[in-house]
Amino acid sequence: MYRLLGDEVIDTDELIEMLEANGIRVAENVTNATKRDDAIGLRFFVPIVELDEDKVDYSEEQMERLMQKAQSLYEKKLGKLLKPWMVYRAYAYSYNEVERSVVLNVVIMDQVIGRRKIDDVLKRLFDV
Repeated sequence: MYRLLGDEVIDTDELIEMLEANGIRVAENVTNATKRDDAIGLRFFVPIVELDEDKVDYSEEQMERLMQKAQSLYEKKLGKLLKPWMVYRAYAYSYNEVERSVVLNVVIMDQVIGRRKIDDVLKRLFDV
């Protein structure tokens, strides 16, 4: 699927291949759920082992810590891989017991439009 980000046409399948080649496993391409032609939406499962955790006790403090760790880790990873004119926002919002992973949504947009619209687009992905 192709998206127009700024002046470039981005193939989401190629973007996913590039991310996976760099060790980031994409769980789902939710670009259509953004309902925009200028946004890319991805869902990741971040294993708790990758967050230096091995056991989950489901306390509110631990869940909050896991969400923050996943979010900051993937923001750093994406920042190194994406083009400088792209803006992105990551939001960890759930724990998947089956996958033993934190569920994380990411929206990628062009910086001109993204600075104003990226939060609204990210909210749309929670309904998917």
